[in-house]
Amino acid sequence: MRRPGLVYSEIIAAVESIPAGHVTTYGEIARALGDFRAARAVAEVVRRVGLAVGAPWHRVVSRTGEVQQGAADLLKEEGVHVVGGRVAGLSSILVGAEELPTRPILQKMRKAQIELAKRVSLADVHEEPELVAGGDVSYRWEEV
Repeated sequence: MRRPGLVYSEIIAAVESIPAGHVTTYGEIARALGDFRAARAVAEVVRRVGLAVGAPWHRVVSRTGEVQQGAADLLKEEGVHVVGGRVAGLSSILVGAEELPTRPILQKMRKAQIELAKRVSLADVHEEPELVAGGDVSYRWEEV
């Protein structure tokens, strides 16, 4: 298995920091990373990578407290009250973004994307270009 990138590593570190008997949401992890809009991406990483690396994936729930399939029994073993597939009393056991040991790397990456976008030229070139290049400035940036 390939070594996960920086964003994946930060998400997994956040998941691993959640103590037994507590939960956090995908949105709280995304907020800690610096971009609340990344909540769905966080959910995908937790679902796909969390179990594979042995992280306590079951401690991450939706904003409404809905648990992932197979998580209810694990949470109950830790003393979390789950009713109808949702964590009861979510706010009392929620680990907030400010408590997660995660750097706001998505915020930094977004700033870099905005700066790089200012350098893009959409002007027509009338002569044949000698070289054409492109770059991917998505969330796979190792220098933070």
